[in-house]
Amino acid sequence: MRLTRSLLTLQTAMLSMLNDGRQPENKSFRTDSPSSVLNTDTSQCDSTTTSKYASTATNSFNYHEPPIGVEYAHNPSVFGRILEGALPSTTYAESDELYAFQDIYPRAKLHSLVIPKKFIPSVKCLLSTCSCCSADGTHDTQPTSILNRKRSLTNNVPVSSNSMINRQTFHERLALVLNMKQMACSILQKKEPAAYQKGDYILCFHVPPYNSVDHLHLHILAPASEMNWAYRYCKYLCGTPWCLDLEELIHRLENRIKEDT
Repeated sequence: MRLTRSLLTLQTAMLSMLNDGRQPENKSFRTDSPSSVLNTDTSQCDSTTTSKYASTATNSFNYHEPPIGVEYAHNPSVFGRILEGALPSTTYAESDELYAFQDIYPRAKLHSLVIPKKFIPSVKCLLSTCSCCSADGTHDTQPTSILNRKRSLTNNVPVSSNSMINRQTFHERLALVLNMKQMACSILQKKEPAAYQKGDYILCFHVPPYNSVDHLHLHILAPASEMNWAYRYCKYLCGTPWCLDLEELIHRLENRIKEDT
């Protein structure tokens, strides 16, 4: 019993730290003040660097044209409100399918997020064969499907009327991720060319339940060598249960395609 309570306490603390003190069930996009990460000294140090980075950015309210067939009203996340122009953002890059903007509380000199304009809840959906995700990885927001998804997570058994997702599905998902990588590299080359040349950057996804917003987003952080240690070696440390490296995701998608060949 004590061990169970200790594990629950540890999990709660980890979720709080990774979400910068935000309530996991709320998933609001950084509407709170920058809070403590690991200890008071870290918070004070990071608050200073955050102000320095954020002071150079200018937020604006802009509508971002969606791809054909995509309606932002069906996106329940705060990123849906950014895409429709209801909330401000600082644009770094944009294409027909993707949008890149500055994280509202940057954890590096360059901290950008690359998101698909279509609604994909998380990186898990790109690797999933669950019926709650459509062929391209987008999420079915119909109440019945959401209910099935919750039941599936509760029982740790995916609810799916079609357990086999064809190879074309994962080709489409891989193409999306590769496009996200291309946009990320373009931003790095433009904003932090020295860090890009040295490989001094991080490209990663947070894995549920350790993500702060339920909409797929790729973190771009550079120079990594100048990041606060608590973020570089904890929150954005790839290879941990909460942080997945971009190249590792590409590798996993390529393997899924090979498995279906």
